[in-house]
Amino acid sequence: MADRNSFKTDEKYSLFDFFYENNLIISVTYFVGNESREVEGLISGHHPEVSMISVKHRREGRDFCVPIRNIEEIVIVGPC
Repeated sequence: MADRNSFKTDEKYSLFDFFYENNLIISVTYFVGNESREVEGLISGHHPEVSMISVKHRREGRDFCVPIRNIEEIVIVGPC
């Protein structure tokens, strides 16, 4: 059931494209070994060929590459 918070994705339009195009700040929790880490910022790239996303950290201003398979949770913080 679709509502106003739902949208469809396909091979050409992904969730990461949606975040990027709408300048949404997201919080990504991901695993590194047995530890859980979090980075908050804007999507700065989606790299499907290596199954990774880049997130530009809000405070540090540098890009973090996060393997998609290691993502535990993505939370939309708000617009930029």
